[in-house]
Amino acid sequence: MTRTEPRKAKILPIHKEESAALKRLFTMHSKLSQAAFGAEYGLGTQGNVWQYLNAHSPLNAQAAVKFANGLGVSVREFSPRLADEIEGLSSALPDEIEGGDHAPVRLVDAAASAGRGEVVYSDDVRKELMFRRDWLRSKGAKPGKALAFPVKGDSMVDDHIPDGSVVLADTGKTDPLPGKIYVLWLDGELYVKQLAQEGDLWFARSRNKAKAKKYPDIQIDLDGRLVGQVFWCGFEI
Repeated sequence: MTRTEPRKAKILPIHKEESAALKRLFTMHSKLSQAAFGAEYGLGTQGNVWQYLNAHSPLNAQAAVKFANGLGVSVREFSPRLADEIEGLSSALPDEIEGGDHAPVRLVDAAASAGRGEVVYSDDVRKELMFRRDWLRSKGAKPGKALAFPVKGDSMVDDHIPDGSVVLADTGKTDPLPGKIYVLWLDGELYVKQLAQEGDLWFARSRNKAKAKKYPDIQIDLDGRLVGQVFWCGFEI
C-alpha cells in the first residue's frame, strides 16, 4: 500500500497579509523567543510559531487567539477576517477561543487561597471582569497575566484602595520595586501592600497613617511572596 503525503493548506494573499501584520506585532510586543512563546501560550514548537509568522501555515481562530493573548492585542489588529469569524461563533466556542476586543480577568478567591500557598481563582464565571485588551496593554499587562483581587480592610486607604474595592495585578511583574504596590503572601494569606526597602531589608507596608499603630511594617523574605504588581483599583461610590 502506498502512503500519500498530507495535503498542505493553500496559502492565499490574505494569509500572507495576516502573517505580516502578526509578525510586526510579535516583534513589537513579545519579549520571549519564538520557542518560549510557543511553549507559554500553547502554540507548540518554535517551528510552529515561525510558520504562522512567515505565512507557511495559515492562521486559524485558535492560533490567532493564543497569539492575541500572548501579545496583549486583539485578533482584529492582525486579522479582521478571523475576528469576525470568532465573534460570529463566540457563543459556541470555549472561553479560551474568544478573542474580541475585551479580555476576561479572573477574580481570586482569597479565602480558598489562604493556607495553600497558591492562588485559587473563583469558579463563578459571573465574577470574571472584562477589560479592553488595548487598555490592559497600555498598562503594560497581558490579558493572560492579569488577575483581580478583592480587598478587605482599610490598611491601604491612603493610596485610595478602600475596603471592598478590587485591584488588578500583573503577575508578569514580580520584580521587587520599592514604593510599588503588590498582591503578596503574608503568613499563608494574600494581601495588598506597598513594598518598602531599608538597606538590605524588605517590608510589606500598609498605607493608613491614621491607624499606623494597628498596621506596622512587616519584614518579609521576598522569595516567592510577590504574586503581581498592582496597576488599577476600582470601587463603588
